[in-house]
Amino acid sequence: MSSEKTTSYNDPPPSYDSLFKELSNKKTENGGIVDYTQEVSKVYKTKLCGTLGFALCGLCCSLVGFALPVAEVVIGSLYLKDCPSERLLPIYLIVGGVFAIISGGCCGGQRAKERNSEDEAETTPKETLGTCCSSLLMTFLFVWLICGSVWVFKMQECDENMLTGNTTSVRGCFTTNTLFADENFYCKEVLYKFVYYETIVKWVLIASTCLLVDCLLLCLLRLYVSIKISSK
Repeated sequence: MSSEKTTSYNDPPPSYDSLFKELSNKKTENGGIVDYTQEVSKVYKTKLCGTLGFALCGLCCSLVGFALPVAEVVIGSLYLKDCPSERLLPIYLIVGGVFAIISGGCCGGQRAKERNSEDEAETTPKETLGTCCSSLLMTFLFVWLICGSVWVFKMQECDENMLTGNTTSVRGCFTTNTLFADENFYCKEVLYKFVYYETIVKWVLIASTCLLVDCLLLCLLRLYVSIKISSK
């Protein structure tokens, strides 16, 4: 039999003497209880900030990456025939939502594979194919966003004063008034406002991301320049 001790879940917990000895050793290694306490507090602060930041980032990504595409598919399907003034609006929502869900699934699966294969130095053909597919999906979604922006922002709402109960057709505008729900210049208010505001939100997120990346690159450039100057 081996002389090594094995640990079992049924073993009693370590005594307080061993815990005190371990803390004492840590204190000695860190040069005193003050340094040790400061070091522990720094670690806790770092971990706490990192955890909170990761949680908030994950929540935002979940809302934008999953909840919003699902809402797009649902609203587009519910009001598929309720916007004759611009029939492409519900189609824009459905197609964009479906491809966004597919893109999110591909990115999630790719990241999971990358975590499982961190020790592998070479990139496998499947990973390369996954990266290409993700890039194509993101490119398509960006182009589709441009198309949707053109469709929704070109729509002009009609002046209610020019619409009467006998109005059967108008040119260059639409209405959300349910009295004209059977006319070809009608568009469901919920559908139109959802497309309008979610398109604005997407462009704001894209602009914010670009701004943050630019700031980060600028900071890195200044750091690189300062290091080069100090090394001379």
